Amino acid sequence: MRAPHGLSAARTVLVNAVREARADKITTLAQALAYSIFLAIPAFFLVVLGAFSLIASPADVAGLIDRARGVIPAEAVTLLSDSLTRSTQSPTAA
Repeated sequence: MRAPHGLSAARTVLVNAVREARADKITTLAQALAYSIFLAIPAFFLVVLGAFSLIASPADVAGLIDRARGVIPAEAVTLLSDSLTRSTQSPTAA
């Protein structure tokens, strides 16, 4: 029994796409990109923390911590609060 023309064409397109992706080593590229992004996440958060400590006041920290209380565990709230408070009170902060 012969497949309908649309299904045959879709299968041909799919097979050709997979063949081209393998030839271009797209899976290796995707793995490298995912690994690089994963390693960039901590650096991104450090930059955000640095910028926050330059522009935030202790009142901003208190507001942020109040919003975070229902979302993250109590231990994490304590650690985040201590860290943000120290960073906004450091001599290099504005």
